[in-house]
Amino acid sequence: MLLSQLRYATKTLDFGYDKIMPTHQMFLSTFKPPQKKKHPLPTVFRASRLCQIAHVGLKLSGARECASSRKNSLLLPPPSVGLIAHHHARRRQISGLRHRLEEENHEDAERMTMRRRPLDQELMARRHRRSKVTRVVNLIKRIIAFFFSHVGLCALVIGYALLGAVVFRAVESPHEMSIQSEVTAARHHAVNIAWNATFRVNKLDKAQWKKTVYAEVKKFQKKCMWAIRRGYDGKEFGVSAQWTFTGAFLYSLTVITTIGYGNTAAKTYFGKTLTILFAIIGIPLMLLFLTNIGDVMAKIFRFLYARSIRLKYKLILWHKRRKAAKIRRANSLVSRLTRAQNNRAFGYGGRPVKSDCSVESLGAQGDVQDLLTARAQLDQLEVKESVEAQLQRISVPLSLVLLTMFAYLVAGSILFCLWEGWTFLDSFYFCYISLTTIGFGDKFPGASVGNDKEAQEKLVITSVYLLFGMALLAMCFNLAQEEVVNKVSWIASKFRSKEDDDYD
Repeated sequence: MLLSQLRYATKTLDFGYDKIMPTHQMFLSTFKPPQKKKHPLPTVFRASRLCQIAHVGLKLSGARECASSRKNSLLLPPPSVGLIAHHHARRRQISGLRHRLEEENHEDAERMTMRRRPLDQELMARRHRRSKVTRVVNLIKRIIAFFFSHVGLCALVIGYALLGAVVFRAVESPHEMSIQSEVTAARHHAVNIAWNATFRVNKLDKAQWKKTVYAEVKKFQKKCMWAIRRGYDGKEFGVSAQWTFTGAFLYSLTVITTIGYGNTAAKTYFGKTLTILFAIIGIPLMLLFLTNIGDVMAKIFRFLYARSIRLKYKLILWHKRRKAAKIRRANSLVSRLTRAQNNRAFGYGGRPVKSDCSVESLGAQGDVQDLLTARAQLDQLEVKESVEAQLQRISVPLSLVLLTMFAYLVAGSILFCLWEGWTFLDSFYFCYISLTTIGFGDKFPGASVGNDKEAQEKLVITSVYLLFGMALLAMCFNLAQEEVVNKVSWIASKFRSKEDDDYD
């Protein structure tokens, strides 16, 4: 519609459509579109392009008429006022049509933008959700990597034991307190009955008094047996308790380390169920912790052993250097004495003088000194080569591993001997049974402690001793396994070399 209006406007111009079309053809011949365009231009763009061409054609035709009017100014009459006004009106009409085409083009572009905006927003939202999921997944991966590292795994085990201590104390402590209070009340009741029987029963009738008191004591015994089956350990109510926070923490460690002393155990149904679930998760976690921390401690112990060997090598090398320096000083002294003997033997005038030492003996002494110096340097080189070879194939001796474990057991034995009042043999027996996770339960810590602060600190130190001791035991197993493998490989290589020699 707009194109037809534009053609009509340009055709009805007074200077004629035939004047614009040659200019239009010339403009198209000058600005030819590329031949390899696959898609034609839109209609709006072609219309605006035609407006531009018509505008240029008007300018060119106007310039041509101006030139011809200059040449033929005497031949052509001047244009009338109506013609000029009509020409300007048509030009304004063409410019208005061009503006309308540009507005329609702009509206089409905005319409396309509005259509694309929901798609772009949906795409951005999808990318945002995907980036959120990626961030959450990366965070979970970092958390898992931290918890399975050395520090994270240690913190996870300790935190798991602390969580178990809080839960078991909350579940088992009320039950323990109720049992202790019932036993205490039953004992007071029995004492009161016996005291009242003393006044109510005839004092001369001993049999009746015994019968009354005996019946009450028998009731108290049944009450005690009922309480023992439910976890009563004979401790007074409010004086001493098993299910304190430190006692529950020690119980959590004995569960996940599979020691299981048996003196402290869950008595309620809910507590027993929690113990099963706690052990299902805690025992594999503890084994993973012992494997990981055992490898780390073995590397640290191996590094310290290598440093001690290097220090020993430096001391031996320093001693050899001092010995070589002494030999060099003695050699220089002998050389000075040799020169002095030569000067004395020939005298100042060049005549030979008789002397006890001969040139051959002096030469022999020089050879001996050279031999000693070479021997010292050779010893130094042999020490250096042997130590460097040992450092390359470093392996902690089995005797040192056993000595380390024995020293840790002795230290724990002295500690529990002072705390619990046991003999040294009983303390050593308890430490060995605990660290090897046998845990018979005939000896257990905390039997002589109360609810005071010092007693709770002792239980905490006992828990730390057991946890570190099991890690040390895992380290010793790691080092001992490596030493046994090296020894077996060495023996196999010896047998193999012997068989090769026999074959040759």
